Amino acid sequence: MCGGSAVAVAAARPLLLLMGKSVQHLGDAGAGQVAKICNNLAMAIEMAAISEALALGAAAGLDPVRLTAVINTSSARCWASEVYNPVPGVMRGVPAAHNYQPGFNAALMAKDLRIAMQLAGAAQQPLPMGEKAAQLYQQVLEASGEPVDFGAIYKYVYNGKPSSSSSNNNTPTSSKSGGNDSSSSSSTSSIGSTRQYHSSNPDRTTDTTGERQQGANKQLQTADKQPQGLQTAVDN
Repeated sequence: MCGGSAVAVAAARPLLLLMGKSVQHLGDAGAGQVAKICNNLAMAIEMAAISEALALGAAAGLDPVRLTAVINTSSARCWASEVYNPVPGVMRGVPAAHNYQPGFNAALMAKDLRIAMQLAGAAQQPLPMGEKAAQLYQQVLEASGEPVDFGAIYKYVYNGKPSSSSSNNNTPTSSKSGGNDSSSSSSTSSIGSTRQYHSSNPDRTTDTTGERQQGANKQLQTADKQPQGLQTAVDN
């Protein structure tokens, strides 16, 4: 996602394609940042919604592993449930499996939501869910007392229970070879995804092992200068 003149974006496109699978030119300089904030706003609300649903199910006696399997083959299926599940014991290789370490810091999510509120004010656009999400992630910061992944909203806001399958060696990882399984299964190992989350920036998913990023770094180091008029949204 980037903003700038068409000439600048065209000149930078080969380098940008080394860092990601696609280049979305969204308009003038600044448009990429707006898109990033809109994406992270939706991601924050999505994580809160999935955490709320899974916490309710766990409190009512459902195993989050099996409830996640239902969600991932139903209309509520989303990135937070399928790739970055916030419930300990549902997936290996995600922050929830390691006491919400490392990951996308909840403080960074709170910061992005504050920016979203500022943007909404300037655009005179109401964000009732965004405002509530901002309050919830602030609650995570106050309750955790240490840096935690934003998926810790499941623990610190909803008092969610871990999966009873947390010691099960069949607990799936956050990625799965082959295509997504569109059919339900009684096996907990059916939960997975062909995508992988970016450990520090979960809104950036990739199907590679970082080789393109390394190539981009080399080319950027040797580039004489960045095309004038280009602005991109790169998460930190």
